[in-house]
Amino acid sequence: MADLELLTLNLVQMELETTKFDLPQELQELQLLRADVIGRYYSKLNKQLEYYIIEGLKRKGFEFENRMELENFIRSNCRCEDRPDIKQRTYFANDIPFFLHCYEIVIDLNPITTDREVKMSVNYGSYVYL
Repeated sequence: MADLELLTLNLVQMELETTKFDLPQELQELQLLRADVIGRYYSKLNKQLEYYIIEGLKRKGFEFENRMELENFIRSNCRCEDRPDIKQRTYFANDIPFFLHCYEIVIDLNPITTDREVKMSVNYGSYVYL
């Protein structure tokens, strides 16, 4: 899970770095807004993915009293195998697979505007408890 959070921070940082060019003020503000929206999407998606991973551990019988206990367990007992060729990550606890994430991340930054709302869509892939 820490790797996913690091990935999010890197993506947001890269997006923010593109705003350092000499662009008109309005364009810079638009790019900063876009970077902020992307950052919030990734943050929410990573929290949801974290929830699914914790639920997968629970389904395998791993329960935790607090956040620190969970993090220590993950550091010492869990690993993730990433297969970018087929866009799959398999998560293991004590070498037992417990969660599969088939990822194909698609962010549609073209907003759909209705009378009172602006909507954007994000697809973070599909999940399977093993």
